[in-house]
Order: sequence, then C-alpha cells, then structure tokens
Amino acid sequence: MIQKFVADTYHEAHLKARMELGEDLIVIQTKTFPQKIWGGIYSREVVELTVAAARDKKEPPVVSAPVRPAPSEEITSAPVPPKAVLSSRTAPYPASSGATQRPRTDAATAKSHHTGPQGLRRVHGIRSNQEGMAEPHSQRIEEEAQQTAKTLELLDAIIKHRNNKQPAAPSTQAAPPRMAAAAALRPPIDESSDRPSLNSLEQRLNELFSLIRDMKTSAGQALETQAAAVPAGLMHLKRQFQNQEFPAEIIDEFIERLGKELPPLSIHNEKIVFDETAKWLKRLLHFTPHPQPTRPGPQIFALIGPTGVGKTTTIAKLAATYALNVKDRKSVALFTLDTYRIGGTQQLDQYANLIDATMEVLYEPDDVLPALERHQDKDIILVDTAGRCPKDAVELGNLRNFINLFGPIRTYLVLSATTKYSDMHDTVRRFQQVGFDELIFTKVDETDTIGPLVSLLYRTALPLAYLTDGQDVPDNFMPASAEYFVSRFAGTC
Repeated sequence: MIQKFVADTYHEAHLKARMELGEDLIVIQTKTFPQKIWGGIYSREVVELTVAAARDKKEPPVVSAPVRPAPSEEITSAPVPPKAVLSSRTAPYPASSGATQRPRTDAATAKSHHTGPQGLRRVHGIRSNQEGMAEPHSQRIEEEAQQTAKTLELLDAIIKHRNNKQPAAPSTQAAPPRMAAAAALRPPIDESSDRPSLNSLEQRLNELFSLIRDMKTSAGQALETQAAAVPAGLMHLKRQFQNQEFPAEIIDEFIERLGKELPPLSIHNEKIVFDETAKWLKRLLHFTPHPQPTRPGPQIFALIGPTGVGKTTTIAKLAATYALNVKDRKSVALFTLDTYRIGGTQQLDQYANLIDATMEVLYEPDDVLPALERHQDKDIILVDTAGRCPKDAVELGNLRNFINLFGPIRTYLVLSATTKYSDMHDTVRRFQQVGFDELIFTKVDETDTIGPLVSLLYRTALPLAYLTDGQDVPDNFMPASAEYFVSRFAGTC
C-alpha cells in the first residue's frame, strides 16, 4: 500500500507516516514544493513523502490446529515418569481438535503432581531460537521500549521549551489548560511494564500537533492582517514585484514609498497603480546617453568587470556603434590588456577588421603612453581588460594602476543580468576600488526577471549606460532606458 503524506517538515511528514502505517515503512520519494495559502497571495515550502508499508497488515489465518507453539514462558516439571513418557510416545495422533485436548489435559494433570521449587525450570524463547525463528520476544520489546523512550524524551523537550517561552501566570490564578496538560504530560511509568504506554505516547503526540496548529494559526492570522492592511492595487503590485524576483527588503521599501507618494484614491486601482509606478521608476532610475566630447583629442572608454560577463563582445558592439554610424561615423582604435584568455586577442582583432578599426595589444604599463601618442588622431579609443575576481584585492589594485595611466577616461563596469542580486551588489562594492562611472548589463535576453537589475540601480544610485541582449555583432546592443524596464515589467501584468 503506497500513500503520500504532506507536512511542513520532513520529520513531521515521517511521523505522520509512522502513525498511519507503523514502524515498518519504506520511503519511496521525498520532494519539496511551494503550497499556496491565503488565496495564492503567499506560498510556503512543504514536504511530501511517498511511502509504502513494508508488509501489509493482515488478520492471522484461522487454523484447526497450531502448526507449532508460539514462543511463550512455560513451567515444566523436571523428571517425567517413564509411564507418562511412554504413553505420550505411543499414543496415536489425534484425528480432531477435540481429541487433542485429552492428552494435553492428562499431561497437565501429570505435571501437577511434580511441581516444586526444585523441579521447575523455565522455558523462555529457547524453543523459538532452536526452530530458527527471529530474536527472542523479550529482546524486541526491550529495544522497542528504548526507541519509544527516546521519542518521548524528545517530545517532552519540545513541549517544555514551548512552555518556558510562555509568560508565567500569577500564583492566584489557575494555570492555563494547555500548560496544565503539558505539565502533566508524562505520567509515572511503571518500571515493571515491558513497554511504555501507547496511550501516553498518543497523548504527547496530540499535544505536540496541537502546539503546531496553534503556531500555524498565529502565523496565518499575521499574514491575513498584513494582507488586509495593504490596498488591493498595491497588493497586486507587490505580487508583480515578487514574480520579478525583487529582493524582499526592496519590495517593502517600494510599497511603503508608493503608498505615501500615490494619491489615496488611486492605491485601490491596479491599472492606476501600475501607471503611476512606471512614472515613478522613470524618475527613480538614472540612464546616460552617448557621452559628448568635453576636451580635444580622442575620447577614451574602458570596460572592466568579472570574468565571463561578455566584456570583449560588448566592446566590439560599442566600437561598431561608433564606427558604423552612417550619420556620425567615428574613427576607432581598440586596445586590449587581456593577454591571459586564450583566443581573446584574436577575437578582438577580427572584430577590428570587420569595422575597419585598428587594434593594439598592451602587455606592460610602459606600453600605454606610446600607444596613446600613436592614436591621437582617433575619435574613440576603447580599452578591453581581462576579467578580474571581485574578491582578489591585489588584482583589482593592479587593474586600477593600469587604468590610471590613460589619464581622463570613462570606465564602465560590465555585469551579467543572469547574476543574482547579492553577488552583483558585492561586485559593485569591490570594484569601487578600481573606480568606474557607469554600468552595462549584458545577457538580458537570458533572464525572465528584471527585479535584481532594477534593485541594483535603485540601491546603488548608479547610472546605466547600455544593455546587450544577444551575441550578434554589431546587433543586440542598445542604450539603456527606463522604457525598456517598464515594458519588461508590464509583460508580467
């Protein structure tokens, strides 16, 4: 028989299964999935166990005569008179169950004549061992009793810990019924009994499940109160933020600020709330268009960031944006400091040939100034760098020293949109040692959520310059704008 048991934790589900199917069960599958509560507004993780009983419980078959005697404790006399032994050996096998009772009665009568302290011997479990049966019954009882005692001690500890957290009642008042039940939860155990009382175990389990239900009820009431306190329009917006994987603390800040800034009558209408939120995000986030020259000579841009975020492909797209612009074409030179990655230099050289740009490899810091002098006639100089581990402070310091040799330079920190929010925030913090002006998000086509990106822009107040949404050069490259994020956010509504 296969059954499924669902509970908040694995141990609770396993305990339910044991109470239903007994100790002999087999766990076939364990899985965790979100279970929606309160009309789908919230969800919680639950555990589902698929178990099977090791053997089905069946009624013992009724037979006319026992096949063999069950293990039991018998009292047998010491020597049996030869006549009794001879008669028992020569007596014919009885034909019916009624006939079987006479020899047993006679034997019992014969035994009664030879009872005494010296003539008695115990037969306990010996017969079952000799016949190849399982371990003696008394040993099984002892092991089961020890296991049950451990379970009772654990339940007592949980209930005691729960009761200790409750405020003490005044001495003049009677103790609450639940505390009184918990205090009297473990009655004295009769030492002479072989097994702890099953009724006592059931009482403790009922008390434990009652406490769990109380805690669930309290948590549910708190969630219900919180949901009732948020207007319908804001609650719908909150669910959209959650679907877009905004961090919980950012969601709370957004809902609180919008609740204060939006007109009181609009917070109950979902469409009005969304339209006002779109306007609010446009004011909140910062985006920078193509920068204009501020001094004579070439404009110098550098791309820095962790490994694997797509810096080389992005710098090729940025170079194509300037070099292939029909209305305002610019002359471009590409510098690369990435001499570590296999094939990186050849890849950038191929891109340079496609857009009719020049490319140089800078191996040492002393190569920077001569290269700048050779390309003073260029409009744009783009510098590609090797990826650096954000946690390697020494490498970041070396990168900063290299970048500073270029003089006035605009630096972009490149981040992958597939990175989780906490890692992006940590990367921004660590790369501030190098110094940068704006952000570039790559691989935005590889994620369905924009919450981490918007949250990073909100938390750091950094401007965003460009977005990439594919591998094609010079395509899949666009200036960043609030409209892009609003349209992505609207796609989930």
